[in-house]
Amino acid sequence: MSIKNRPFSVEPITGIMMPDGIFDIAITRQKITCFYTNISTGDLSNVSIYFEGISDPNISVDSQTFNFPKIPAGSSVQVSWVGDFKNSSPGKKNVSIIAKSQGSSLKREIKQIFVTRTTLDQATQTYTCEFPEGAMKVKFIEVFKSNTILLDIFEKGRKKRDFCVF
Repeated sequence: MSIKNRPFSVEPITGIMMPDGIFDIAITRQKITCFYTNISTGDLSNVSIYFEGISDPNISVDSQTFNFPKIPAGSSVQVSWVGDFKNSSPGKKNVSIIAKSQGSSLKREIKQIFVTRTTLDQATQTYTCEFPEGAMKVKFIEVFKSNTILLDIFEKGRKKRDFCVF
């Protein structure tokens, strides 16, 4: 069994996936999700997969064991655990997930995820996203609500560059 790609965040209510291992503190509760793949040439029987831990003690994860009677060779299963990130800090974190199948020893996978923090400065209407390597600030110049407004703006001769985000 193997996790080929790093775990990713899924927002529990909408099911929207965050990109490539990014977990933002602004979404306090999110699913730590991954695909476990049977990389052997034979089927695996009575497979149990569980979340062992995370390197940040300020992130709490609901414990749950997933059991699969059979995982065919080359197949993947999706598993996820709800984590509470509200007390975490931005940085690189390691997660440990264990799989065990009938007749084999435990297989521990340690994968890195990235925790970011996005905040809004109401006074300047600037969003700041903090991540391990630094911070990025974004300010929306103008936001439009409908296609009618967008068409009206372009009919008046405004250029696309007037809507850049920086």
